Amino acid sequence: MAALGVAGVAKRPNLFTSVAILAMLACSAKGMTSPSYGVSHGEMVLPFMFGVAIYLLRNMLPFSFPLFVLSLTLSLGLFYFRVISYLEAPFVAYSATYVGLLNPRRVLLVRGADYSYGIYIYAFPFQQAAFELLPGGTFWLLNIAYGVVSSGAAAYLSWTFVEKRVLEQRAAVLPRLAKFIEWLRLRFGLL
Repeated sequence: MAALGVAGVAKRPNLFTSVAILAMLACSAKGMTSPSYGVSHGEMVLPFMFGVAIYLLRNMLPFSFPLFVLSLTLSLGLFYFRVISYLEAPFVAYSATYVGLLNPRRVLLVRGADYSYGIYIYAFPFQQAAFELLPGGTFWLLNIAYGVVSSGAAAYLSWTFVEKRVLEQRAAVLPRLAKFIEWLRLRFGLL
């Protein structure tokens, strides 16, 4: 990925998309001869590459519910065929992009709050703790339930008592920080 960026391929949307398609076909051909069990690197990198391609082609691709339904259906369908599962990458990317670009009205529970960072930070350790310590924590569905409830509660507390207060003081702190950086630069020739 870094090599593609350094080579300037990301500045040429059609070329980047072609590279993503060739990578997908190469991974699919490899998968046909030696299917992997579990998640491989290609299954993680390819949807990312197609997400970048969708971003680069954003002015040409339609934002369409029927296309979303088709992409989601193909994603789920191809998921069950391990040998050709790499072919799901563009459909997974379109489905995720479509859902990510929806702007639904916020429900009362999350109105005026941003729990995303807290959930991001706390979900993995809480799921691991549930896996090790709680009855039924090794069963995937219960583990997800434990993870959602516990990380959601921690994210709420984090937002309410830490993040929100820090963000409220950001406007007052940033000018002082800028003055301090300028003082460092003048005094020590830093930065």
